[in-house]
Amino acid sequence: MSIPVLAVPVLNRYDLLINMLDQINYPIDNILIIDNGGELELDPKYNAKVLNMPSNFGMSASWNLAIKCYPKAKYWLFASADTVWGENSLEQIDKESGSDYLMLTSDNYGCYSVGENLIDRVGLFDEYFYPIYFEDNDFHERVTLEFGKEAIKICDYIKTHPEVGSQTINSNEKLLNRNHQTFVKNEEYFNFKKDNNFQISKGWSLSRRREQEWVL
Repeated sequence: MSIPVLAVPVLNRYDLLINMLDQINYPIDNILIIDNGGELELDPKYNAKVLNMPSNFGMSASWNLAIKCYPKAKYWLFASADTVWGENSLEQIDKESGSDYLMLTSDNYGCYSVGENLIDRVGLFDEYFYPIYFEDNDFHERVTLEFGKEAIKICDYIKTHPEVGSQTINSNEKLLNRNHQTFVKNEEYFNFKKDNNFQISKGWSLSRRREQEWVL
């Protein structure tokens, strides 16, 4: 038994990432770190593939990239850098995950797995949501419309860092202020999709990418 893929997008706070990797106590076939900050130098002992990105891909594109990098996986496990693994949490995730399920921990997307059949029918994450927020809400709604709520599992045995809120954003005042602006734009797009029953998807856009840029 093993987890096929663990993918972790990260922008800063590499200390939290290292702490998370140190806690891994269950076999994982592939560990992929998508370094949107471009400055991570990871010890080879972690046996992880690090992609030092030339710019911030954003959350949707990072998740999509991981799926594209490992297209033969039965499911993909995604985690934020501030995830805290419990003693048997990775083993439980492997047991609960599968081709036909979206498995959430604590009813959020800080750590979750998504199965191959869901991606095949629902599609990838909408990259018009940039750089972060509401891409998870959108995907959740599309899975529910296609498969029903029975395809979604809630498993409450994963913790995040004890500090409240996003550690990526809270660690940088510029990001915190900028997020107030980009959050609103993403919320507007989500409401637009909701009004159209999630049948319209704009996808990646150069103008959107430039408009919503976060500068570190």
